[in-house]
Amino acid sequence: NAARSKALVYKLSAVDREDAPGGKEHSAPPGRPAAHYLSLSPEPPAEVTFASLMGPGSSYVLYSVEAVGAEPFLVFLSLGETDRQRVWKHEAFIDRGVRKVVVAGSAVAVASLASAEEYASEAIERLDSGAWRSSFVWNTGRCGSTLMHKAMSALSVVSLSEPHWLDQLMFNKQTQQTAVTRAMRTCVAVEALIARSQQHIDGWASATAFSFNPKAGVHIAPAVAIAYPNARHAFMYRACHKVVESFAGLKFPTGVPLRMKISWSVIRCTR
Repeated sequence: NAARSKALVYKLSAVDREDAPGGKEHSAPPGRPAAHYLSLSPEPPAEVTFASLMGPGSSYVLYSVEAVGAEPFLVFLSLGETDRQRVWKHEAFIDRGVRKVVVAGSAVAVASLASAEEYASEAIERLDSGAWRSSFVWNTGRCGSTLMHKAMSALSVVSLSEPHWLDQLMFNKQTQQTAVTRAMRTCVAVEALIARSQQHIDGWASATAFSFNPKAGVHIAPAVAIAYPNARHAFMYRACHKVVESFAGLKFPTGVPLRMKISWSVIRCTR
């Protein structure tokens, strides 16, 4: 474990680049621990200050939040300038986009959530006071929320679509709300600081508004409301049968089997 205000820096040896939330295990749920997707080299880590991960020109992006219900810690990945911009502004989903571009042999930093809280305390206060604003676009899935993210991003808004740490908080439903709230409060502030350190992305260095686009679902919305009472919330809806049909189109690219079409039609007619 890294000491308070410190981080341990490892070297990435391998990464699961499969374009699916669960990686190569297609049936696995989103939001798995970082070790499900990443492997580290065996050599001992170097110790650095947490502040060195966050300053102007830093290459680190927040990837995951681990052990939320126990002794939580954050995992950061080092990406090149072009790759950071690609992941945030052009990839539809950050959780998979990061795994596509991160280079084997690059740095992986690990730090306690407590260290991040301490460093980000001023950002947390600004988000609390409303000096900086956060917003969440909750959605049903397959409803246009990714298009909304791309539109906002094109207007130089800091819009983050499905980062892996947010997947983890969304899909690990057994974690107590108090722990989720603490992690949410810190991760949002850290993302704001990282965004404002990106001098090469138009408008981000002076950003005061930060939008998050979670995967489908709203069950952690109460944790967000507690963490940041001033956050704004929107909900994008699509009729249930349209969502199912859209997901089916992804699962069956050559067409939904006739038997399933008939079954679905019967279910719709009986409701």
